[in-house]
Amino acid sequence: MFETYKIMSAKLKPELQEKELEELCEMYCRETSATKRNDIYRTMYCKLFPMMLSVQKNYPMLSNDQRVEVTMMILISTLRCYGNQKGTKSKFSTYYCTNLKNGMMTQINSLHCNKR
Repeated sequence: MFETYKIMSAKLKPELQEKELEELCEMYCRETSATKRNDIYRTMYCKLFPMMLSVQKNYPMLSNDQRVEVTMMILISTLRCYGNQKGTKSKFSTYYCTNLKNGMMTQINSLHCNKR
């Protein structure tokens, strides 16, 4: 996870770092340029990294690669879903944390299924 964080934090845009998560999420949903979306994604990943570490340490049965994959994919899906919901009462970080925990459990459950 730390290698991914180093890669992501190397190209952060200073103007995006000062924005709130909810504001970044709205920008991500409105943006059509892939490079700007990637900049927003990197910023959100770095801002949420401490929370990702605290959640992923509860799932030691997953490999580091699996945990990184889940955190990245859940962040993308959460960005897409959160921005499309109107009148959301929860903060983005709470919504992402819940989705991340569910994603980790889904990954663990798929490991226990022999036929998949």
